[in-house]
Amino acid sequence: SFQYHPAVEVRVASEAAFEVSEAYPNPFNPQTQFTITLRKSQHIRITVFDLLGRQMGVLFDGELSAGAPHPFIIDAEEWPSGLYIYEVAGDHFHTAHSVTLVK
Repeated sequence: SFQYHPAVEVRVASEAAFEVSEAYPNPFNPQTQFTITLRKSQHIRITVFDLLGRQMGVLFDGELSAGAPHPFIIDAEEWPSGLYIYEVAGDHFHTAHSVTLVK
């Protein structure tokens, strides 16, 4: 014989302090966009680098509120074709994603 237990509901909440989307479109020409969603409001700095490590620009440096997605656009109108890295650094996290500019 066997016995069934009552159903148990399990809710799994994301423990991630942040979410940074992949840029779309990628490859791109001349603009691409990504979003950042935070669980807690905090200071964020977004920097773009080329493959040689040269800083191409700072997209944002300031406070972002929690809860809603914040869109950011990389405008590479004046940059040569190539691979670029956008780096997002918060108070307690750091991540980077690559994008390809094709002209």
